[in-house]
Amino acid sequence: GPRDDYVAFCADQPAHSICTQFDPSATQYDLSDPRVKAALPMSPAAYTLSVAGLASVEVPVLILTGMLDESTPYQTVVRPIYDALSPPKALWTLANGDHFTFSDLCTVYDLLPADQQAMFGQACSADNPLPLEEAHTLIRAIALAFFDQALKDRVDDAGLLESTSGDEVTLIRE
Repeated sequence: GPRDDYVAFCADQPAHSICTQFDPSATQYDLSDPRVKAALPMSPAAYTLSVAGLASVEVPVLILTGMLDESTPYQTVVRPIYDALSPPKALWTLANGDHFTFSDLCTVYDLLPADQQAMFGQACSADNPLPLEEAHTLIRAIALAFFDQALKDRVDDAGLLESTSGDEVTLIRE
């Protein structure tokens, strides 16, 4: 049957896009996949995920997000997802990253109408304090270190997966 927490959420917010897309009275959706050995969500959204569902995730998870993300804000969306996960888990943040820092959509930015350009925030702007090339270098390095460790049992010689709190990058880990 349907999950009680999801039914309660949709009873409280019936117009939420997730509740209209996934019928809360339907049979429970099982999104597990035994082929998944590690997960690297970037600026994740809540969707149908619930605390109970996230707590049952057994693979290593490294969430990447930007502290300037207005689409999936740190405090109200990303941090609750991280908190609900069971270890092993880690949360890597870019102080000057926003939602589109984790995308290559800026390569087509100039082709978009002005109203669509506005949704990209600072990510594609010339005055971005963290240019995308620099951000993508950091993102590639942490992603590679995470997957090498999680999937290939390699040692993180560079120390990229160690908990840290810096001016630009912070990593918390459990």
